[in-house]
Amino acid sequence: MGIKVTITPDAPLISVAEHTLALILSLVKKITLLDSKIRKCEWKGPKTNLVSGKTVGVIGCGRIGTYVSKLLKSFGCLVLGYDPYVKEHDICAMVGFEELITKSDIITLHLPLNSDTKNIIGLKQLKQMKPTALLINVARGGLVDEAALYEALRDKEITGAAVDCFVEEPYNGQLLKLDNTILTPHMGSSAIEARVMMEQQAVRNLLEELKKLHVG
Repeated sequence: MGIKVTITPDAPLISVAEHTLALILSLVKKITLLDSKIRKCEWKGPKTNLVSGKTVGVIGCGRIGTYVSKLLKSFGCLVLGYDPYVKEHDICAMVGFEELITKSDIITLHLPLNSDTKNIIGLKQLKQMKPTALLINVARGGLVDEAALYEALRDKEITGAAVDCFVEEPYNGQLLKLDNTILTPHMGSSAIEARVMMEQQAVRNLLEELKKLHVG
């Protein structure tokens, strides 16, 4: 219809990456579980783990995946990457999809939802993961088969998951029943600073397009 459409891809970048890192740290250090125990006057909790030295698989190595990789590298992680459109990467060691799934201690998703990526993490992939593996999804609902994830977590086939995006939102599914999950309400890009940046970039885009039309 001749309507120009612009985007603000850099605005949510840092916010989503930091949210991803926060979820990883919370899972590894069992922050929410320990918090719930101390509120019940239970002083001792389960032992936690280190992020340092872990192998992290980043599925989707665009802007956000790259920034997440940069943050994780600073923790001393080995970062593996899979992206059908990226052959070489400055931070990630690019590997095949199955190799990433089987070798990673932590897997984090940073890719769009489409016919090729729907349920990219399903029953088969969950069974291929290490029993100690952690799965993070702050990208899109539908990338993970939620029913299969529930079963894998319930049966301890993987250790934990943190999910920010769901097929149906607001979410009211079975993952709520588990204590080895951290669930957030699609808030990855909702940092105040990110929203301000988004509005500023949108206005700049508008002004640039108006200049091209010699308007104003």
